[in-house]
Amino acid sequence: MLKRLGAGRILWADGHSLFDNRALSDAYKLGIDRSNHVFEGLRAYEGSLFKPEAHIARLLASARSLRLACLYSAQDIQGACEEVVAMPGMRNAYLLPVVWKGTSPVVSNCVDLSVRLAITAWSWPQSFMAEPSPSAARLSLASWHTLMPRSVRGDVKCSDLLDHYAIPRLEARASGFDDALLLDHRGLVTQTTRANIFFVCAGTLHTPKAENFIDGITRQTLIDIARREGIEVYERHILPGTLGYASEVFLTGTAIEVAPVEAIGDYKFPTVKMTALLRDSYKRLVQAGAPAQLQHTSKNRPLRQKAWL
Repeated sequence: MLKRLGAGRILWADGHSLFDNRALSDAYKLGIDRSNHVFEGLRAYEGSLFKPEAHIARLLASARSLRLACLYSAQDIQGACEEVVAMPGMRNAYLLPVVWKGTSPVVSNCVDLSVRLAITAWSWPQSFMAEPSPSAARLSLASWHTLMPRSVRGDVKCSDLLDHYAIPRLEARASGFDDALLLDHRGLVTQTTRANIFFVCAGTLHTPKAENFIDGITRQTLIDIARREGIEVYERHILPGTLGYASEVFLTGTAIEVAPVEAIGDYKFPTVKMTALLRDSYKRLVQAGAPAQLQHTSKNRPLRQKAWL
């Protein structure tokens, strides 16, 4: 079962801590909810942010794509995130920096449409410690396709994308599933509404090519880990009709880390051998604080036909 985020709280905004100011925190949240915004998710493990540079670089890239001229540098944003992690109860946490354009809740001026920055956070105990063998997720095959690339950029973390993913996720949950597997406008497998997906077939690892969907940092990390373990990895187009060839399926994401999948619709995936291996390797990396940040060096290698027909 995938863990679902409850209501977080804005703990930092526009250069100020809001830890002791619940009213102002709520006022900022209202402004963000009414705006078109970009966001990014980070994890803190035992007081250390995991790959903050990569996450913050993507946040600023998303902001630029929506013409949001963020006044804060990457160093400023990382410093603000570290300030949040230092707050009581946030040593192990999930952080959500948000960039949006709007008025200040302090000075209500409709002309003052400045680009603003806030950080929402959730206290989040290390799931690997609390749940060494996570229960597997069940996915539906969404009836909704992702939007055309020229309609909404699927590689940008923005509120428009959240709105588009809401309906297939709600449909999946109403049918007793944890999430929905999305197809693109060509009918190719992309991701779930909040995670990247991997398939194990004949001892090799397969994942959809990151075309108009989020190329997750956890996804990149798992690809690097797999190749260091000597596992062949293929980033390729995957048709939904070929899912039955997979022996294992798992999801990756900042919030869920590495989570096994037991079913996609009528397809069942009882094996978790490679999933457990990669999950353990990821566990060791985050527990070590990732002192040598893995660099993503994936290549689109040709598919071996005997691996997946």
